[in-house]
Amino acid sequence: PFSWTVNNLFPLDPDYGCMGQTWYLAVDMQLFVISPLIVYPLWRWKKPGLAWLAFIAVLCQASIFFVYARDDLSATLWVTRTY
Repeated sequence: PFSWTVNNLFPLDPDYGCMGQTWYLAVDMQLFVISPLIVYPLWRWKKPGLAWLAFIAVLCQASIFFVYARDDLSATLWVTRTY
């Protein structure tokens, strides 16, 4: 079934692939919502803001590693679709 309700902002479904414009809009909206959590501490408090930015960067890298390890994904750049 077409399950676009998983993403609240824009209809994306990995089974059918995504259209470039809907992917861009979804990522743009997510970055718009998340960016104040990163930019405001950097603007308001310089050194603690840099520590917060480093923490966010490490957290993002750890989450990517966790997903790759959990799902046994290939670490190559070349991705092939299976239909």
